[in-house]
Parts: sequence; structure tokens; C-alpha cells
Amino acid sequence: MEVKNGEFDFSKPLHGEQRKQMQIDHQRWKIYFDTCCLSRFFDDQAQDRIRSETESIREILGYFQRGYWDWIASEVLTNEVNKNPDLSQRDEIKELIRLAHQNVLIGTLERSRSKQLEMLGFQTYDALHLACAESGGADILLTTDDPMLNRTKRISSKLRVQVENPHTWLQEETEMNKNQIRERDIEECQHREAKFREVLDKLSQYKDGKGDYSVDRHKRPMPSIDTIIAEIEQARKIEQEE
Repeated sequence: MEVKNGEFDFSKPLHGEQRKQMQIDHQRWKIYFDTCCLSRFFDDQAQDRIRSETESIREILGYFQRGYWDWIASEVLTNEVNKNPDLSQRDEIKELIRLAHQNVLIGTLERSRSKQLEMLGFQTYDALHLACAESGGADILLTTDDPMLNRTKRISSKLRVQVENPHTWLQEETEMNKNQIRERDIEECQHREAKFREVLDKLSQYKDGKGDYSVDRHKRPMPSIDTIIAEIEQARKIEQEE
């Protein structure tokens, strides 16, 4: 991977035998994390479920870091993260999002599709995350939000992306080739990208997690799709003017 202006350019493909071997050993998944997944680091790690999901999310991020899988993010993800009242948590998650391979921008297609999904019973943010995952060509959308998981299972035929819990999905995905992955990890752990490692290490050291964002988000007022998109467009305009 190349570096531009001090940041890693994750769009550059791996070369030669390394890419060839990865394709043989392991499918190159394109994965979309929703906000619940990235907020897991700051939830109450005393709860067994939260702790196991956090470990799985950290492991998946490690696969992004080492170039095994591609990470798709979106403007919707950043917008929802910006609603976090804790400034330090908000900044740390946004710093991590900047390392994604692809960032889906909200446009006419995503607006239209999210409203279709809203009519199927999804909350506004969930509908927008699904629309962005579909638009970005994701194979999997990972979430720890049970209501969203339950609804997607009931109407999976109407979706263009698979939706799974990160812990459950990772266990199933890696069961058959854990040894191959582990052997490569031992060899490659000395060559991990410094910026990605720095952010992951910082999140791993966070010890004061409270609550459960995947549950707590349903207790908050939910803005409309049009309101969320207007906020995103305003934020984009401000960023372009800076």
C-alpha cells in the first residue's frame, strides 16, 4: 500500500504472489460496518456478549488492516457517529473511519432506496446504512443491533446485501481456514500499516465502556431520512469550503 500526504492509500492493490495467495486461501469480502459495530469498543465490556462482539470486530478490522478484506464506510456512518455526545469517542471512531477503503456518498439513488427500505419497516439510519452498503457493492453488512438483524432475516429476499452479527459471521467464516490465516498472521504481523495499528491499539486500550449503544440508540429521537441527508450535504459543503 502506498502513502499519500502521510495517510495510507488503501485503494492500491496488493501485488504479485501475495494477492494471488490471498485469493486462493480466502474470499476477499467487501464489508460494511454500521455504527453499532464501531461503537462496541465504548460499550460495557463486562457483558459477555459485548466483549465477544468487540473482539470479533477488532479481528475483522485487523483483516482490513492486512489487506485480506475491503472495508466500505459511508457519509451516513460519519453522520450517526457525530450524534455521539462524547467528543473523545466521536473523534476516535471518525479517525478509524478515515482508514476505510471506500466511502459511499449520499446521492439520489441512496435517498430513494433508503425510503423504500424505510417502508419495509427499517428505522431511518438502518435504512440508510443498508442503502449505502448496497450502493457500495458490499457483500456483508455487519451489525450488533438485534431488531435490525431480526427484520433483515424476515425480508432477506428484498435486500441486496447479506446482514449478519459480526461475532457469529466471523466464527463461521474463519472456521475452515483458521490455521492458514494464523500462519500468515505470524509472518505478516511485523508489516502492518502503522496508522491502522495505532488507531486499533488506542481503541483496544479503552477500559471505561458503559451501556450498550446497539440498545440505547433506539431510545433516542430518530430524525427523518431527509433530515439526515440534509445534515450530510451541509457537512460536505462545509468540508469542501475549508
